[in-house]
Amino acid sequence: MKMLAVTRERTLRAREIIAAQTLSWENVELKIRHAAGAGAVEVMIQPDVPTNIRDTAAGQSMFGKLRRYGFGVRWERLGLTAGHMEWFALVIDWRER
Repeated sequence: MKMLAVTRERTLRAREIIAAQTLSWENVELKIRHAAGAGAVEVMIQPDVPTNIRDTAAGQSMFGKLRRYGFGVRWERLGLTAGHMEWFALVIDWRER
């Protein structure tokens, strides 16, 4: 039983680490600048590995921060892993409304 609990905790920690790296302000700002510089009005940010970053502290924090800055923000479901875990990308847009 202890191994199961430890494995679940390790998974949650890994998701938080992946989300914190993927959604660091430096990474998000760089991706927005590159997309805007290429004439785009939105950018999709996703982890390098299929994992659920939406339901993490980093995911919720960045979502809220971008909304406060006036960006349009939504989570887009990218698919399911073989183990039926959903994974998402953060989509940020700056269209005129």
